[in-house]
Amino acid sequence: MTKISRVLALPIFICFFLLSGCEKDNYGINPNNKKDKFVFDVTWTEETTYFDEDALDDLERVDSEDHRYYFNSSNTAAANLNEGDIIVIHGLALRKVSSIEEVSNQIVVETEYAQMNEAIADGEVEWDYGVNFDSDLMPELLYNGQRYPFKKSKGDSLSLSMNIGKFAYKISMKFNGDKADVTQEIERSVGGVTKVRFICQGVIESFRTSNKITYKNSEVQTFDNNNKGLKGELKLSLDAAGSGSDKINFEFPATLLTFPFTVGPIPVMVSLKVQFVAAAVVPPEGSSRIAATFTYDSSTGLNYSLGGGIKAGGSEGKHKIKKEIAQTGAASAIGINFGLGFPRLEIALFGETIVPWVQTAFLIGGDFTFLPACQTAKAAYIGAVGYKLGFLGLGYEDTKTLWNIEEILLKAGDCDKSPQMFTESLDQLGISLE
Repeated sequence: MTKISRVLALPIFICFFLLSGCEKDNYGINPNNKKDKFVFDVTWTEETTYFDEDALDDLERVDSEDHRYYFNSSNTAAANLNEGDIIVIHGLALRKVSSIEEVSNQIVVETEYAQMNEAIADGEVEWDYGVNFDSDLMPELLYNGQRYPFKKSKGDSLSLSMNIGKFAYKISMKFNGDKADVTQEIERSVGGVTKVRFICQGVIESFRTSNKITYKNSEVQTFDNNNKGLKGELKLSLDAAGSGSDKINFEFPATLLTFPFTVGPIPVMVSLKVQFVAAAVVPPEGSSRIAATFTYDSSTGLNYSLGGGIKAGGSEGKHKIKKEIAQTGAASAIGINFGLGFPRLEIALFGETIVPWVQTAFLIGGDFTFLPACQTAKAAYIGAVGYKLGFLGLGYEDTKTLWNIEEILLKAGDCDKSPQMFTESLDQLGISLE
């Protein structure tokens, strides 16, 4: 028999719940006046107790670090829990009971990790959500567990400056509803002189992210992730002069925005992230200037079907790579590149990540060698996804290349092989090189 009780939405979660009410076939309106869709139509397993949102006072305390839940002793459903049962707490948790104890008029429920297929017997979970760049958004950069707030500047722009190791990082964003203007700059200086600078400047438009998961007999039948309308124009440029003969590595994944909503009892978090990859070996007498503009209108995604396995989804769509400048030279070997994964999406349910990243990415680079003599400049437009589907009940964890479109900006001499650092950065941006 399926056990049903109620849930406390603690004050810290109340504003989260207000972002979207989610019932079966429930539709809401997002800021750009397009309909968002949320579907939650499932049957729980016999072992599952669902604490719904009707009784907010039943759950008196939550230890989120240890996943311990304190119910009022009057809650009969909590009192009837047994070790090994699955609990679903609306908007908060899906866990397996490891122990139950009554202490000072509270039922203390200790829990451990559980998967969605242990709670859901049959049914579907679906959403179609519009990520919109409303002017009220306030980004906050999350990097290595630290939060860095943006500051407002003239013209309603939001900006942030910080140091990451030897690099100075600057970002400014302006939200215009259906698009966002973005400028990001990374530079390294030596003795007060800028040696290398990487810049991304352009606009990205609002887009939609949708997912559908179906279950039958507690087994995943289908999983579909689709992110449509990934459209924008970005100019990548690099400028280096005598940055050094030691290889400079810069890899910087960070979260800029989070979009939380609920689908039935499931808290969903879509995070908008950015990933930079850069490498440079530029001798004292060497220099490099490379820039290209990427115009694109693409979609990304991932699809699973029972018996059919995992397949890459999405499409590179309409795209164009325009060379702006390509100049690289020195009296000895030189190599430099700069790549950007943006927008880079992360999707989590109940705090468990199922899509660590899915992204469009852009890369430029130059190389000058003597044995053999070769000068090149290249650009690449990339789509890639990483997935980790254990929480859904699927034993799949890997990455997939969605597309990799390379364009030669400059080629002179004996250049049969790709620049080594360019290839390494492709790998960092999710391209399989096997």
